[in-house]
Amino acid sequence: LLTNPSVSLNIGDLWTLGCALAFAGYIALLERYLRTLDPWALFFWQTMFSAVLLVPFMGLESGNWRVTAWPTLVVALTITGVLATGAMAVQIWAQRHLPAQRVALLFALEPVFAAWLAWLVLGEHLSASGLLGSGLILTAVVIGSGMGEATRATATPSCPEHQPSAIGH
Repeated sequence: LLTNPSVSLNIGDLWTLGCALAFAGYIALLERYLRTLDPWALFFWQTMFSAVLLVPFMGLESGNWRVTAWPTLVVALTITGVLATGAMAVQIWAQRHLPAQRVALLFALEPVFAAWLAWLVLGEHLSASGLLGSGLILTAVVIGSGMGEATRATATPSCPEHQPSAIGH
């Protein structure tokens, strides 16, 4: 409802599905490994590994390594380097304090914020179906978050600092 979808499946839809599955796996793995690993060491090594792994694909994308728009490239790398990497650091920090289910719900808000920011900053048109779609997503996240509160008392927290101590029990 945010983008006036069609019923046909295209390659972009498959990439989106693959990306969603990768993020779901990433969120689940973060919850598991943040219990035992230093979060900032994990952040550093994941950033380095991603950079080394992805740099070769820059040449494949364009077919050559020649960059003609250096100022544009520097601005784009600065923005994505600071904002995207900063967002990853915030996620690692947050997942030490929130369960994976709550983080996944927060990620569900990404298309809503993208649509609203495109409307606000870029002046893009947000149709009635776009407003309805973003409202439905927002409502689902609020309901999902509230239902998590009801079961929190019986669930075991995933954060190591919230685990009960063996001393005195």
